[in-house]
Amino acid sequence: MTPNCIDVSTWQRNIDWNRVKAAGIRAVIIRAGFGTTKDNMFEEHYAGARAAGLAIGAYWYSYAYSAEQAEQEARACLEVISGKAFEIPVYYDMEEDGQMALGRSVMTAMACRFIDTIQAAGRRGGMYSSPSWFSDFIDYDLMRSRGYSIWLAHWASRPALKSDIWQYGEDG
Repeated sequence: MTPNCIDVSTWQRNIDWNRVKAAGIRAVIIRAGFGTTKDNMFEEHYAGARAAGLAIGAYWYSYAYSAEQAEQEARACLEVISGKAFEIPVYYDMEEDGQMALGRSVMTAMACRFIDTIQAAGRRGGMYSSPSWFSDFIDYDLMRSRGYSIWLAHWASRPALKSDIWQYGEDG
């Protein structure tokens, strides 16, 4: 299976965006930041992907441990992406081991607060997660019922849950 979208962050540098496009990639989701800190490659990745004519989305990696902190992360994200155009939603990425101890209702409330803050600013928001996190820590059905976009990370031959974007491997 050939990917048509990739995700990038500070860990990917010196990207030849025209080569990426020539390889059949049509879109990129760029890490805008983490916690309340901007990804130091965001501007460069955004400019390169835009110049190559790729569709662009963003994601924000969470270090929050409360809904209030999730909202602070959303506000930091909005500041970073201000003035940027996106064809793909802004996704919230919660993966910290310590967050798991908060429980499903708190983690779901955190995700909703981030996404609602993003959407109140006129952006489309969504959740990045795996089937196991959606099962154990984040209420997938609530996310879907609220119309949030789902970016599903599931290394398999087909997705386990309905999603808008399916990440079927870690190398594409």
